Amino acid sequence: MERSLVTSPTRRRSIQDKCGIFAVHGDPRASVKIINGLSLLEHRGQDSVGIGLHIEGFGFQSIPRNQGTASEWFPGEHQIWAGDRGIGHNRYVTFGQASMDQVQPVMGARLMLAHNGNLPDIEPLARFVEQHGRSLRGKNDSMLMHEAVDIGMQRGAKLPDAVRDVYELFRGAFSVVGMSGDTTVGFKDRYAVKPLAFGIDPDRAFVFSSETRAFELGTKWREVGPGEMLVVEDSRVQSEQLAPACSRPDSFEPIYFMRPDSEWEGKLVAEYRANFGREMAEQVREQGGPRAGLVLGVPDSAIIAARAFAAQLGIIYVEDGIRKAGRVTQRGFMTSEEGREEFIRRKYQPVNSNFVNGQSVYVGDDSLIRGQTLHLGVVEKVRQAGARQVHGIIFSPPAISSHEHGAYMPTHDLVHFGRSTEEVARILGLDSLSFLTVDGLCRALGRTPDTVSNFAFTGTFLPETQHLSPIPQRQLAYA
Repeated sequence: MERSLVTSPTRRRSIQDKCGIFAVHGDPRASVKIINGLSLLEHRGQDSVGIGLHIEGFGFQSIPRNQGTASEWFPGEHQIWAGDRGIGHNRYVTFGQASMDQVQPVMGARLMLAHNGNLPDIEPLARFVEQHGRSLRGKNDSMLMHEAVDIGMQRGAKLPDAVRDVYELFRGAFSVVGMSGDTTVGFKDRYAVKPLAFGIDPDRAFVFSSETRAFELGTKWREVGPGEMLVVEDSRVQSEQLAPACSRPDSFEPIYFMRPDSEWEGKLVAEYRANFGREMAEQVREQGGPRAGLVLGVPDSAIIAARAFAAQLGIIYVEDGIRKAGRVTQRGFMTSEEGREEFIRRKYQPVNSNFVNGQSVYVGDDSLIRGQTLHLGVVEKVRQAGARQVHGIIFSPPAISSHEHGAYMPTHDLVHFGRSTEEVARILGLDSLSFLTVDGLCRALGRTPDTVSNFAFTGTFLPETQHLSPIPQRQLAYA
């Protein structure tokens, strides 16, 4: 079996970001609720949007799938499509063109399924699917999960039983919602790497969402637990533990992926981001870092941390010091490296020289991956506005590893991979560069290193897939 037959070429070449799932069970206005939910999850997927509905007597039907976002394709008052159950999915690929063939949810005659996460070890799953006479060609991990569950259902198993039978074949990070003719299930890997919450909304509909902010006000909700499967049939909900729980949620979720008004591990994401800023400030103070009089935050996910950083050090935070240039869509720019650079340059407005001319400035960002956003989108503009010195502060550790369990980031694209911090600072045009340490990150999250997944920052994978880690031990010194 050739791996290329079962893996999307786009996925393996690109930085594959987060996805968003919103599902409804038991409401005749399911389509409207799904569209509203996906609109609030657009930050998790701006490349394509897919919605599947179950219509009594007709089975699964797909609302036309499109490149773009829910708010682009369903503006204003939404048409109500038939069906009291359905799943919506936002997908985001930040380089290259995503195939419309791989827009989720994955749909068949018996089963509809949507997946957030990544299975870096697909060999056992692909072998199982192939042994049961099904083609592997053109199928990614989400499609293979659908095939494996559907094999059991074809033999007469109910959806929960079919999931249970193949659960151990899913090796990696996954939060999944699946739907059959009369049943909806939501389940996670035993580490609960990616978020998925379950709730009952004010209309008594059952809902699943990748983030809590997408729930309607008044929804009573909880997180799906590590290794747990929730089964919804008619008006009943049952919980089943599919694997021993060993919670290790992905730290990249509160760092970058999630909305600040969503909850992660019992707190608002905004609270964690403020903690990142305070931890970074104490680190700079203790290490005798560079002194600057102003702080600028890169919008949107670094703003809260940058404010807290400035407040902790007692220096000025410049509100709207860096601003996005309205709505600049990625499509059309992202098919080449030159296009990506042009997109980044257009993404941010020129910095007002009245703020920074002659000043020594801290520029804070949530994370550093390729380095292009900081270099082309921000540092160039701060320099052009007359800043005397520009010091980069990153509210997370250096990304040194492909994040195979969530955001697939090719190792060779990581600006810090194999380079010292001083080298990276020179590449980005900075006078200095500082990162939050892994220990500081864990303190900010209120978790010990063995209870949080820091894949991108440490080069470690989940135990089941550690053998796939591409990081030589010598590179881990930069963590």
